[in-house]
Amino acid sequence: MSAANIDIRELLKDFGLSDYEISAYLCLFNKGTATAKEVCDETGIPYTKVYEILRRLSKKGWVIQLSRKPVVYIARNPDDIFDEVKRETEKKILLAKKLLREMEESKDKGSKVSSIFVVRNLDTLKKSIINLYREVKSDLRVVIGTKLMCELFQLLEGRDDIKIRILLREGLDKPPSIGEVKVRPVILPLDILISDGVKCIISFGRLLISVRPSVYGVIIEDIELVRPTVQYFEMLWRTKFPRVQYRI
Repeated sequence: MSAANIDIRELLKDFGLSDYEISAYLCLFNKGTATAKEVCDETGIPYTKVYEILRRLSKKGWVIQLSRKPVVYIARNPDDIFDEVKRETEKKILLAKKLLREMEESKDKGSKVSSIFVVRNLDTLKKSIINLYREVKSDLRVVIGTKLMCELFQLLEGRDDIKIRILLREGLDKPPSIGEVKVRPVILPLDILISDGVKCIISFGRLLISVRPSVYGVIIEDIELVRPTVQYFEMLWRTKFPRVQYRI
Protein backbone atom coordinates (compact mmCIF):
# COMPACT_ATOMS: atom_id res chain seq x y z
CA MET A 1 0.00 0.00 0.00
CA SER A 2 1.39 3.40 -0.97
CA ALA A 3 1.68 6.26 1.50
CA ALA A 4 -0.84 8.23 -0.56
CA ASN A 5 -3.54 5.68 0.19
CA ILE A 6 -3.07 5.83 3.97
CA ASP A 7 -5.36 8.05 6.06
CA ILE A 8 -3.02 9.97 8.36
CA ARG A 9 -5.83 10.64 10.85
CA GLU A 10 -6.57 6.92 11.25
CA LEU A 11 -2.85 6.22 11.59
CA LEU A 12 -2.43 8.81 14.35
CA LYS A 13 -5.28 7.21 16.30
CA ASP A 14 -3.03 4.18 16.71
CA PHE A 15 -0.71 6.38 18.76
CA GLY A 16 -3.41 7.19 21.29
CA LEU A 17 -4.63 10.54 19.97
CA SER A 18 -8.31 11.54 19.99
CA ASP A 19 -10.04 13.13 17.01
CA TYR A 20 -9.74 16.62 18.53
CA GLU A 21 -6.07 16.07 19.40
CA ILE A 22 -5.33 14.94 15.85
CA SER A 23 -7.08 17.99 14.42
CA ALA A 24 -5.15 20.33 16.72
CA TYR A 25 -1.79 18.72 15.97
CA LEU A 26 -2.31 18.73 12.19
CA CYS A 27 -3.39 22.36 12.37
CA LEU A 28 -0.19 23.33 14.17
CA PHE A 29 1.88 21.09 11.90
CA ASN A 30 0.53 22.90 8.82
CA LYS A 31 0.57 26.44 10.23
CA GLY A 32 3.86 26.24 12.13
CA THR A 33 2.63 28.21 15.16
CA ALA A 34 -0.85 29.23 16.31
CA THR A 35 -2.78 30.54 19.29
CA ALA A 36 -5.52 28.50 20.90
CA LYS A 37 -8.13 30.72 19.21
CA GLU A 38 -6.55 30.16 15.80
CA VAL A 39 -6.58 26.40 16.37
CA CYS A 40 -10.23 26.69 17.39
CA ASP A 41 -11.11 28.70 14.26
CA GLU A 42 -9.20 26.39 11.92
CA THR A 43 -10.42 23.06 13.28
CA GLY A 44 -13.88 23.70 14.68
CA ILE A 45 -12.85 22.44 18.12
CA PRO A 46 -15.16 24.13 20.69
CA TYR A 47 -13.42 27.05 22.38
CA THR A 48 -14.33 25.60 25.79
CA LYS A 49 -12.28 22.51 24.95
CA VAL A 50 -9.38 23.74 22.87
CA TYR A 51 -7.13 24.71 25.81
CA GLU A 52 -7.61 21.30 27.43
CA ILE A 53 -6.86 19.57 24.09
CA LEU A 54 -3.64 21.56 23.67
CA ARG A 55 -2.61 20.87 27.28
CA ARG A 56 -3.07 17.13 26.69
CA LEU A 57 -1.02 17.29 23.49
CA SER A 58 1.72 19.14 25.35
CA LYS A 59 1.71 16.54 28.13
CA LYS A 60 1.92 13.73 25.56
CA GLY A 61 4.87 15.45 23.90
CA TRP A 62 3.23 16.32 20.57
CA VAL A 63 3.21 20.13 20.87
CA ILE A 64 5.20 22.79 22.72
CA GLN A 65 3.85 25.98 24.32
CA LEU A 66 6.04 28.82 23.15
CA SER A 67 4.57 31.72 25.16
CA ARG A 68 1.90 32.63 27.69
CA LYS A 69 0.58 36.01 26.57
CA PRO A 70 -0.65 35.33 24.04
CA VAL A 71 -0.56 31.55 24.44
CA VAL A 72 1.16 30.25 21.33
CA TYR A 73 1.82 26.61 20.44
CA ILE A 74 4.02 24.85 17.90
CA ALA A 75 3.92 21.26 16.67
CA ARG A 76 6.95 19.18 17.57
CA ASN A 77 9.05 17.64 14.83
CA PRO A 78 7.59 14.19 13.90
CA ASP A 79 11.07 12.63 13.97
CA ASP A 80 11.50 13.64 17.62
CA ILE A 81 8.00 12.43 18.54
CA PHE A 82 8.34 9.00 16.97
CA ASP A 83 11.88 8.47 18.24
CA GLU A 84 10.47 8.90 21.76
CA VAL A 85 7.51 6.62 20.96
CA LYS A 86 9.95 3.98 19.70
CA ARG A 87 12.09 4.19 22.84
CA GLU A 88 9.08 3.94 25.14
CA THR A 89 7.67 1.01 23.15
CA GLU A 90 10.98 -0.84 23.33
CA LYS A 91 11.09 -0.31 27.10
CA LYS A 92 7.58 -1.75 27.47
CA ILE A 93 8.48 -4.75 25.28
CA LEU A 94 11.58 -5.49 27.34
CA LEU A 95 9.61 -5.16 30.60
CA ALA A 96 6.83 -7.44 29.32
CA LYS A 97 9.37 -10.07 28.21
CA LYS A 98 11.11 -9.88 31.60
CA LEU A 99 7.85 -10.36 33.51
CA LEU A 100 6.77 -13.27 31.29
CA ARG A 101 10.16 -14.96 31.76
CA GLU A 102 9.77 -14.63 35.53
CA MET A 103 6.30 -16.16 35.32
CA GLU A 104 7.66 -19.03 33.23
CA GLU A 105 10.48 -19.65 35.72
CA SER A 106 7.97 -19.63 38.58
CA LYS A 107 5.82 -22.17 36.75
CA ASP A 108 8.84 -24.41 36.12
CA LYS A 109 9.70 -24.33 39.83
CA GLY A 110 6.46 -25.94 40.84
CA SER A 111 3.43 -23.86 39.99
CA LYS A 112 0.94 -25.68 37.83
CA VAL A 113 -2.48 -25.33 36.32
CA SER A 114 -5.28 -26.78 38.43
CA SER A 115 -6.36 -30.27 37.31
CA ILE A 116 -10.08 -30.99 37.59
CA PHE A 117 -11.64 -33.79 35.57
CA VAL A 118 -15.39 -34.15 35.19
CA VAL A 119 -16.71 -37.74 35.14
CA ARG A 120 -19.85 -38.19 33.02
CA ASN A 121 -20.15 -41.99 33.11
CA LEU A 122 -20.99 -44.19 36.11
CA ASP A 123 -18.70 -47.05 35.08
CA THR A 124 -15.84 -44.60 34.62
CA LEU A 125 -16.50 -43.21 38.09
CA LYS A 126 -16.42 -46.67 39.67
CA LYS A 127 -13.18 -47.56 37.86
CA SER A 128 -11.61 -44.26 38.96
CA ILE A 129 -12.52 -44.99 42.59
CA ILE A 130 -11.08 -48.53 42.42
CA ASN A 131 -7.88 -47.26 40.78
CA LEU A 132 -7.49 -44.55 43.42
CA TYR A 133 -7.91 -47.18 46.17
CA ARG A 134 -5.22 -49.36 44.60
CA GLU A 135 -2.80 -46.45 44.13
CA VAL A 136 -2.96 -44.99 47.66
CA LYS A 137 0.52 -44.96 49.18
CA SER A 138 -0.09 -44.28 52.86
CA ASP A 139 -3.38 -42.66 53.82
CA LEU A 140 -6.97 -42.87 52.57
CA ARG A 141 -9.77 -40.73 53.95
CA VAL A 142 -13.30 -41.65 52.87
CA VAL A 143 -16.66 -40.00 53.42
CA ILE A 144 -19.50 -42.36 52.52
CA GLY A 145 -22.83 -40.64 52.20
CA THR A 146 -24.66 -42.96 49.79
CA LYS A 147 -25.68 -46.59 49.54
CA LEU A 148 -23.89 -46.83 46.19
CA MET A 149 -20.48 -46.11 47.70
CA CYS A 150 -21.18 -48.30 50.72
CA GLU A 151 -21.88 -51.25 48.41
CA LEU A 152 -18.78 -50.54 46.34
CA PHE A 153 -16.55 -50.59 49.44
CA GLN A 154 -17.99 -53.95 50.43
CA LEU A 155 -16.34 -55.36 47.29
CA LEU A 156 -12.85 -53.95 47.95
CA GLU A 157 -10.13 -56.11 49.47
CA GLY A 158 -8.49 -54.87 52.64
CA ARG A 159 -5.02 -53.31 52.61
CA ASP A 160 -2.74 -53.62 55.61
CA ASP A 161 -0.10 -51.32 54.10
CA ILE A 162 -2.13 -48.11 54.34
CA LYS A 163 -4.17 -46.24 56.92
CA ILE A 164 -7.88 -46.18 56.06
CA ARG A 165 -10.39 -43.99 57.88
CA ILE A 166 -14.05 -43.95 56.87
CA LEU A 167 -16.83 -41.58 57.92
CA LEU A 168 -20.19 -43.27 57.35
CA ARG A 169 -23.45 -41.37 57.13
CA GLU A 170 -25.94 -42.50 59.74
CA GLY A 171 -28.74 -44.62 58.30
CA LEU A 172 -26.69 -46.67 55.86
CA ASP A 173 -27.17 -50.37 56.61
CA LYS A 174 -23.85 -52.19 56.77
CA PRO A 175 -20.52 -50.51 57.37
CA PRO A 176 -17.53 -51.30 55.13
CA SER A 177 -15.38 -54.19 56.28
CA ILE A 178 -12.07 -52.33 55.87
CA GLY A 179 -10.36 -49.63 57.89
CA GLU A 180 -11.59 -47.65 60.88
CA VAL A 181 -15.20 -46.54 60.58
CA LYS A 182 -17.09 -43.81 62.42
CA VAL A 183 -20.78 -43.07 61.99
CA ARG A 184 -21.79 -39.44 61.64
CA PRO A 185 -25.30 -37.93 61.44
CA VAL A 186 -24.31 -34.71 59.62
CA ILE A 187 -22.68 -36.06 56.47
CA LEU A 188 -23.92 -34.71 53.16
CA PRO A 189 -25.49 -37.25 50.74
CA LEU A 190 -22.40 -37.47 48.55
CA ASP A 191 -19.14 -39.43 48.67
CA ILE A 192 -15.55 -38.20 49.00
CA LEU A 193 -12.29 -40.13 48.70
CA ILE A 194 -9.00 -38.41 49.52
CA SER A 195 -5.76 -40.15 48.59
CA ASP A 196 -2.63 -39.17 50.55
CA GLY A 197 -4.05 -35.67 50.97
CA VAL A 198 -3.24 -34.73 47.35
CA LYS A 199 -5.92 -36.31 45.16
CA CYS A 200 -9.67 -36.35 45.65
CA ILE A 201 -12.72 -37.92 44.03
CA ILE A 202 -16.15 -36.48 44.77
CA SER A 203 -19.08 -38.69 43.75
CA PHE A 204 -22.58 -37.27 43.40
CA GLY A 205 -24.08 -40.68 44.05
CA ARG A 206 -27.33 -39.43 45.59
CA LEU A 207 -28.32 -38.01 42.22
CA LEU A 208 -28.35 -41.48 40.72
CA ILE A 209 -31.69 -42.33 42.32
CA SER A 210 -33.44 -39.64 40.29
CA VAL A 211 -33.05 -38.71 36.64
CA ARG A 212 -29.86 -39.65 34.86
CA PRO A 213 -27.32 -36.95 35.76
CA SER A 214 -24.99 -35.29 33.28
CA VAL A 215 -22.14 -35.32 35.84
CA TYR A 216 -21.45 -38.31 38.11
CA GLY A 217 -18.42 -36.91 39.87
CA VAL A 218 -15.18 -34.94 39.69
CA ILE A 219 -11.54 -35.91 40.12
CA ILE A 220 -9.34 -33.20 41.65
CA GLU A 221 -5.55 -33.27 41.48
CA ASP A 222 -4.73 -29.85 42.91
CA ILE A 223 -3.49 -29.83 46.50
CA GLU A 224 -4.92 -26.35 47.17
CA LEU A 225 -8.38 -27.57 46.18
CA VAL A 226 -8.02 -30.90 47.98
CA ARG A 227 -6.94 -29.25 51.25
CA PRO A 228 -10.47 -27.99 52.18
CA THR A 229 -11.88 -31.53 51.79
CA VAL A 230 -9.16 -32.83 54.11
CA GLN A 231 -10.11 -30.16 56.66
CA TYR A 232 -13.79 -31.08 56.32
CA PHE A 233 -12.95 -34.75 56.94
CA GLU A 234 -10.73 -34.06 59.95
CA MET A 235 -13.33 -31.78 61.51
CA LEU A 236 -15.98 -34.51 61.29
CA TRP A 237 -13.52 -37.18 62.45
CA ARG A 238 -12.54 -35.26 65.60
CA THR A 239 -16.02 -34.05 66.55
CA LYS A 240 -17.73 -36.29 69.08
CA PHE A 241 -21.32 -37.29 68.45
CA PRO A 242 -23.49 -39.56 70.62
CA ARG A 243 -23.51 -42.20 67.91
CA VAL A 244 -22.26 -45.75 67.44
CA GLN A 245 -18.66 -46.12 66.28
CA TYR A 246 -17.29 -49.13 64.42
CA ARG A 247 -13.72 -50.33 64.31
CA ILE A 248 -13.12 -53.17 61.86
